Amino acid sequence: MTQVTAVPVTAESELRAQVTDFYSRQMRLLDDGDAEAWAATFTADGTFIASGHQHPTTGRAGLIAAVRATHAELAASGIVHRHWLGMIIVDQRTDGTVHARSYALVHRSTTCDDVLVRAGAGFAVQSRSVTRDDFS
Repeated sequence: MTQVTAVPVTAESELRAQVTDFYSRQMRLLDDGDAEAWAATFTADGTFIASGHQHPTTGRAGLIAAVRATHAELAASGIVHRHWLGMIIVDQRTDGTVHARSYALVHRSTTCDDVLVRAGAGFAVQSRSVTRDDFS
């Protein structure tokens, strides 16, 4: 019989699990084109910065409009995007925010750099910067 050794759950591993769950749910909303629900995962003044875009998108109304436009454009072209975030590193900051870094796979390989704030029992994105590898 194989002996199983329990691995203690640390505050860091619990935080990583919470952030991973947050991203799993958030990316599903984006892939499903649920612009309102996806934008609601950002703070009211949250920003989305992507190296392929000329300007940051700020605020939920702007995020909703951007997701709707992109989703419609992709659908018209018969393209389905799926987002995957992995290799997540989280650091709890002294101001209460969480800095999260991950690899993001969409159509091309990207990295994702977020600042998260607590929102109820979960998180909201205060800022996000996405960098495509071919735009570095």
